[in-house]
Amino acid sequence: MRVLAALALLFAAGCGAEAPKPAAPELTPAQREVADVAERFVHALGRDDWAAACATRSYDDHLALAREAGTCERALELAFKGKDLALLSGTVAGRVRIDGDRAGVDMVQRGAERTRLQLFAVREAGRWLLEDPR
Repeated sequence: MRVLAALALLFAAGCGAEAPKPAAPELTPAQREVADVAERFVHALGRDDWAAACATRSYDDHLALAREAGTCERALELAFKGKDLALLSGTVAGRVRIDGDRAGVDMVQRGAERTRLQLFAVREAGRWLLEDPR
């Protein structure tokens, strides 16, 4: 649930008018896969699309979130209830680090260089999924 708390900090930071998107970093195909899943997650949250956000989460995360609220979708909905998530539509992947079957992604706001959020991924059954680092 640390990731959910970190996302709340991202919203609190806020920003003014949307700046132009910075040049996308050059990523290997594997890094691009990790970046894509991270972007799908934050953009799904920005649309309040809990099912799409949960589709990016690992098996262990699904279990942990379901223990909290019955389902992953319900846990995310409760965690972000009343928060303005529109800011996430401007969040993109920056630097991606892969070490074996684990990866980290620095998420940045378009037009900014400073990391606003770090997400973590694991490779499960040949695909990358996000997972809360425990």
